[in-house]
Amino acid sequence: MMNSMKKTGSSIHYAWVICAAGTLLFFVLTGLSNNAYAVYQPFISDSFSLTQTALSFMNTCRNLAAILSTVVLAAFYRKFDLKNGLTIAASFTLVGFAVMALAKSYPALVIGCALTGFGNQLGGIVPVSLLMDRWFLSRRKLAVSICSSASGIATFIAPKFITAAVEKFGLSSALLGQTVLMLLLILVCFLLFVNDPKEKGMKPYQDGSAEKIASGTKKEPAPLSKANRFLAYATIFLTGGLCGCAMAVLPLVATSFGYSSSVMATTVSIGGLSLLLGKLLYGWLCEKITQFKTVLLFGSLMITGLSLLIFGGRSTAFLYAGSVLWVGSLAMIAIGLVAWPADWFSEAEQISCRQRFIFLHTGGTFAFSIVPGLLADRFGGSYLPTVLIFLAEAVITLTVVVVTYRAAGRTRG
Repeated sequence: MMNSMKKTGSSIHYAWVICAAGTLLFFVLTGLSNNAYAVYQPFISDSFSLTQTALSFMNTCRNLAAILSTVVLAAFYRKFDLKNGLTIAASFTLVGFAVMALAKSYPALVIGCALTGFGNQLGGIVPVSLLMDRWFLSRRKLAVSICSSASGIATFIAPKFITAAVEKFGLSSALLGQTVLMLLLILVCFLLFVNDPKEKGMKPYQDGSAEKIASGTKKEPAPLSKANRFLAYATIFLTGGLCGCAMAVLPLVATSFGYSSSVMATTVSIGGLSLLLGKLLYGWLCEKITQFKTVLLFGSLMITGLSLLIFGGRSTAFLYAGSVLWVGSLAMIAIGLVAWPADWFSEAEQISCRQRFIFLHTGGTFAFSIVPGLLADRFGGSYLPTVLIFLAEAVITLTVVVVTYRAAGRTRG
């Protein structure tokens, strides 16, 4: 016999098992496929004698694939249920890594990298948040933040292993080994996966917080003016560079300062740990002190982190501290893309606005992805100009998000 909370006699609602499956999926399709992949970039550059522009072009092609995926995302998940759709996404990722592992030329690398872009977007935050929407009436933001924190877990634990594997076994073997690992983890994930609570004769997870929302204590946001909407959309586009390119740029920032591959791997690892903790903390604070106050805190930390990173070439203390604060605070954007529409727009608009946000953010990532390499080639291999651009984007993002919250009348929750 099932009730709205759980199976009789069971202490844990199956929604939390689904949350674990979503976390594992995000670990593979975003963490290992996207964030941890960035560690390979210096090795790919050395092995294939690529310029920084050529390396950035690979990311551009991956981001173009992600943009194309975003365009068809809604139709894709209307045609396929979540499990089948995510299986297709995982297949793109696995084939992409296999192609890169076996690549003997630069065009093959580009093709493999582009395939991972399809997998990363089709299996990213949108389907995971849709899955959490189905399984959770309460604690949705917390569930989404737990799932998305998996990318931080991968970024924390993978760099040292990837660096050691490449140095001991070579680039191709390391990529093949990661492909096999991802396949095994995806199989485990799908053993736990259930599309909808109804398939198990259950209802979504619910506690008192959902009852309060249902009783009408949560007010609708005030309508945004055209100017407010334009600023919000333009800023979401800007976050594509600030957040979407962050993990691809971070290891290159470290190496451009003249640090060793070991320091580079450590930088990415601690950045990944901070991203993990940042996402968990962001979701928890949203429940405790409102999302607006959480945005103020995380936006301030982001600006501080990028300011410190400017001096990263002087000592590893600045490099590590700046990386921790910058990357950890990106949780604000990663979760905000799917959470902000609920605070800024009417219920009828939220789904379309969420999709529009993801499209604009992915478009911004695509537009900016070639810029770091071009600037590095122009300024003697330095990624400091890119860091300065990120700092400007962080200031603009925090300012516009705060203005939008005020315009929507949602500063008090």
